[in-house]
Amino acid sequence: MVNFFGKSKDKKQMQEDQIQENQFDNIVLSTLPTCNRPFEVIGLVASRTAESDFGLRIFTEDIRRFAHNLNADAVIGITFQTGGLSDSFFTRDYDASAFFVNTDNEHRYSRVVSTMIGTAIRYID
Repeated sequence: MVNFFGKSKDKKQMQEDQIQENQFDNIVLSTLPTCNRPFEVIGLVASRTAESDFGLRIFTEDIRRFAHNLNADAVIGITFQTGGLSDSFFTRDYDASAFFVNTDNEHRYSRVVSTMIGTAIRYID
């Protein structure tokens, strides 16, 4: 089979990718700080982006992948924070034939930084 970039993937690799994706989907995500089953805390998982246009799916996929790497069953207590950053800097354009600065340019930019963080847990059965 051929993917979007023209490289061929064999069927076995595609099946393994699908199995791994299904395992990610089995990890429960919750904003509640607890669940109805006994559990042990494994650690924190987080995802961050510095893009102003982003989809929530980016965060949930990252959180699930990190939790899967920790062998977690769920991620609870998920919080989502967004903040804006702005900064400015100056540049000067020099003319080698002149004894003075031709122009001072001020550049301003801003970006949105978003973070999703949660607690990875494993059920105790």
